[in-house]
Amino acid sequence: MISLENKRCIQSSGVIMAINDRVGIPRHIKWNKQDIFTGIIKNGFSNDTLGVNWIGKKVLIVGMGAFAIENLRTALEGGASHVTILARRQGTGNSLS
Repeated sequence: MISLENKRCIQSSGVIMAINDRVGIPRHIKWNKQDIFTGIIKNGFSNDTLGVNWIGKKVLIVGMGAFAIENLRTALEGGASHVTILARRQGTGNSLS
């Protein structure tokens, strides 16, 4: 169990090994119907999530690797109520319990 500065606790019964050997220029993806989505879409790198109010938000992170895990941590530490990671490729993450 980890206690955060805001008095919230995070408890887990498993560990995610986040490995991704793809290195290169970040991919900018245009999602179908993105123009009518009323939520916030961020790239998740170069501090573009600074200033996001995470409190109570349900967050979806698309991708798997170091940036995905860093953004998961940022969202939870900021008060997100739930974070889901959607890995785009099979075999890029393993859940150990």
